[in-house]
Amino acid sequence: MAYYNPQRVDFRPDSGVIGASGALGGALWDIYKTNVSKNQAMANLGETKRHNEAVENNAAEQLASNNAWRDIQKANADREYEFSVNKFNADNDFRNRQLAEQIALKKEQQAFNNFYKNQILAQKQEAINEKKAIQEAKAKEEELGPLKNLPVGTLNKINSATTLLDGINGVANEALVNNKDNTTGVYDALMGAAAYNLGIPSAGNADVMARVKAYGDTIREQTKGGGNVAKYNAEEKLNPFRVSGDVLNANISGEYLRNIENFNNIITTLSKQGNYKAANHLQKQLDTYIKGYETTTGRKYKSKDEAVKSEAERVNEKFNQKLKSASDPYDQIDENGVIYLN
Repeated sequence: MAYYNPQRVDFRPDSGVIGASGALGGALWDIYKTNVSKNQAMANLGETKRHNEAVENNAAEQLASNNAWRDIQKANADREYEFSVNKFNADNDFRNRQLAEQIALKKEQQAFNNFYKNQILAQKQEAINEKKAIQEAKAKEEELGPLKNLPVGTLNKINSATTLLDGINGVANEALVNNKDNTTGVYDALMGAAAYNLGIPSAGNADVMARVKAYGDTIREQTKGGGNVAKYNAEEKLNPFRVSGDVLNANISGEYLRNIENFNNIITTLSKQGNYKAANHLQKQLDTYIKGYETTTGRKYKSKDEAVKSEAERVNEKFNQKLKSASDPYDQIDENGVIYLN
């Protein structure tokens, strides 16, 4: 509806404002100006409010944006960390697999090398063994060469003689070398004999008696007729519990010399037959036995023609004759190396 203004108004050309004229007009003007000021103030307040709201909204948006950026950064950092951990684990697993493969390959290579080395060593050892076997066979052939064409009877005599020499050498070694203090002297003539008769000889004396019995068995096997007597006589002469130390040494020396002379007789026969090759071969063996005789008995070897009976042999001569119930078993040896008793 139209506003009625009962008051007149004046136009002020200098300001271009239509203002109220008079008291009422002044009052209206004041009201108008107040309203205008109020409206302007309200507008300013509204603008300020809008500005503050805009600032707050902008700050909130900025905060939200910052938070979102931080979240993105954190997510990126987490992903990067997870990636680095996964990469580290993957690299570590790869290195471990490589190391395991290298170790397995190294072990496989070592196993192959060992196998190859063992194969080479086995081949070398086989070649060495084969060469050694050939050399031994050749040496054996060369050793037997001088004897392989001898008559069987002569070979039997040689085998018999060497067996007896080996046997008496074993007795001499045990009685006069290995157990000298236990098998010679006054002790054996008294306490040793009692221990032996009771069946409780020392270990050393048991070894001596084992050698003596083995030697006696050899004589029995090689003696035709009265072999047990020959065995008994030989064992009694060599028994350290039956004779004194000096007599034992003399008896062993006597048995040794008889066997040596028997072997020497075979060599002499071959030499007379003109078989010098076999004779020289056997002489080398005899020289070894002679050296064994001198080492074990402590006596210097003399041939049968040079031999002079020692006092111990003379003292023991009657004892030996008393023990012998037959002639000396070495007087006769047939072509098979067997001893005959008269």
